[in-house]
Amino acid sequence: MLAKDINIVDIDPFQYENAWGALGRPAGKLTEPALVVFYHENRLVLAVHTEKGPVDNVKFRGPRNLDLLAGEHGVRRVICLETGALRRVASNAQARLKFDQTLWEQLIACKAAAKTELGAGIHIYPDPFKALPRLPDFALKALKWVFPRKTLVSLVVFDGDEIWTSLILGVRGGEICLVATSDSLEPMDLKGKNFKARVDRIGGRLAERWGKPTAGFYMDRVAFEQLIAGPKPLQALARLTAGRWIFVKPFPQRLKLIFSLAKLLKF
Repeated sequence: MLAKDINIVDIDPFQYENAWGALGRPAGKLTEPALVVFYHENRLVLAVHTEKGPVDNVKFRGPRNLDLLAGEHGVRRVICLETGALRRVASNAQARLKFDQTLWEQLIACKAAAKTELGAGIHIYPDPFKALPRLPDFALKALKWVFPRKTLVSLVVFDGDEIWTSLILGVRGGEICLVATSDSLEPMDLKGKNFKARVDRIGGRLAERWGKPTAGFYMDRVAFEQLIAGPKPLQALARLTAGRWIFVKPFPQRLKLIFSLAKLLKF
């Protein structure tokens, strides 16, 4: 999944905080109190508060009543693990993963390994996956078809004429080899430039620093918030692009085809 020589460079902490906050956590606060419960055969083994440590006198009513535990212990999240569940996930993933698999194939394998335990040996309250975009396995295969084995993709979100958050991702031979933000493209003078001029400037610096991009996605904060708000990310991306809320440059022909089929693909 990750190349042995992966290059992680110039990660702007403010851009990271902005994206993290938009995806569901308050900016500046990376963790929140939670209760972690371990059980075996419906009996409590251990309960740990992430800030206070081990907790006594926990009324464990089984993994289906975690909302009551959250209220009783003043936490927003409860993670309930059956003893051996994590070991089964790791073992299942190890059995599915192969050395010569591409990144996409490994993502599908890991998703399948974790899926067998969610709701069985691993329970989380509230469900953290409800608000996340749901990508079926064929969606990952579609992405593999759209992008070549050597891919450079950029995402840039503007707030006015300044970059609010960004991501530059390089994939080589099915493995992630580059993770960066727009800081790696400095110096760039975007002040006072219109949207098209900013896009052209960033695209030019991207080509100079990391090579010709496969695709670039440019938008403002309003479009970004709409993109991550719904459960069908491809449909939202296609709709916002068609409505000119998101500008794609370069725009690969295969990606255009996927966008035109977004409603049929249902993701």
